[in-house]
Amino acid sequence: MSSSLGFNEFLYVIEQKINGAWSTADRVDIGPDHTASQGAHDYHIVAEGWADTQTFTYPPREEDWRVE
Repeated sequence: MSSSLGFNEFLYVIEQKINGAWSTADRVDIGPDHTASQGAHDYHIVAEGWADTQTFTYPPREEDWRVE
């Protein structure tokens, strides 16, 4: 996703709980190094206004790992 504020790269992981067991149902990795994943999900960036690399890190909180 691009905007006048910069580029955002995302990893979406869809998990499902069936009969008490968690498994990954799907995942899509968005960004310039993940064209195969984007193509498999028909993901497009329209009217890209900026492209470069910038990395931010943070420790994710464990309570954000799963949504039920």
